Amino acid sequence: MHRTHNPYGKLPLDEIEAFVEVASAGSFSAAANRLNMVHSSLSRKVAHLEDRIGIKLLERKANGVHLTEQGVERFLRFRDALGLITSLMHRLDPAGGNQTIRVSTLDSFAIYWLFPRHAKLQSALPDLNIRYEVDIRLVSFSEGIDLAIRFGLGTWPDSRAIRLHALDYRPMANRALAEMLGPAATAEALHEHPLIHLKTEISWLNWFEAQGISYRLRPQDRVFQDLPTLLAAVENGLGLGLSRLPYRHLVDGTGPFAHVSEHTLVSKSSHYLVRDDTNPLRVAARRFAEAFLADAGIAEADVQAFLAD
Repeated sequence: MHRTHNPYGKLPLDEIEAFVEVASAGSFSAAANRLNMVHSSLSRKVAHLEDRIGIKLLERKANGVHLTEQGVERFLRFRDALGLITSLMHRLDPAGGNQTIRVSTLDSFAIYWLFPRHAKLQSALPDLNIRYEVDIRLVSFSEGIDLAIRFGLGTWPDSRAIRLHALDYRPMANRALAEMLGPAATAEALHEHPLIHLKTEISWLNWFEAQGISYRLRPQDRVFQDLPTLLAAVENGLGLGLSRLPYRHLVDGTGPFAHVSEHTLVSKSSHYLVRDDTNPLRVAARRFAEAFLADAGIAEADVQAFLAD
């Protein structure tokens, strides 16, 4: 058999994967956490790849890493190639043969909705190896992801989405402040307190606007970039927050929060389960989606429309 000469020797797939993960994550530390590797080992793999192909792929800077001009081209090609390999491996398995399912999810959804339901899902699917990949990026299905949890309006290119729940916002406080304000405080009364925001003031702005009150971010208000920090701030009395799914259960019953207004604001955005609309679902992914959507209370007709190839 004729062998084609490979100038690079054995393909360095582990080095390529390391480079793609670092470039995707924006830093060696974040990529090391994803791959469960030490920082130094990951750095050596990327350096070896750069030496091997004779191209500087990354600029190391204090605030992370940035792709060089040549690195951008290699990153796109390597990422797509790895995604193709993963996709081919999935499809070369006999029906149902590959029992690993990769689900991309947002961190807040994973913490407050998905992980608390994992034991029930795993019990219903004992033969599946369910891998959750927490990522704030809009992950491409070409990277080998089977299903994704995304937040938005439900429209993404080459994708099919099914809404998991209606999303509305309602003012909440910690138990001590809620007892003082009562469950039906006026918008004017709430306006007197510091407000806690997630990333921007838009949700509170829209809520007050619906109550006929003009609002803009003030010095006493606080903006945080992630949901766990926001919840910790509200729980410790730094201000009022807006409850929403997927953590509404923390406000019900004996949770650390209580609602302080009867007025809700319905959001146009929500969480969706999303699949690749250009390829059929694998058997394992289909089984996971069926169990996941049933647990979320989605109508059977909607589930079957989402699963149909």
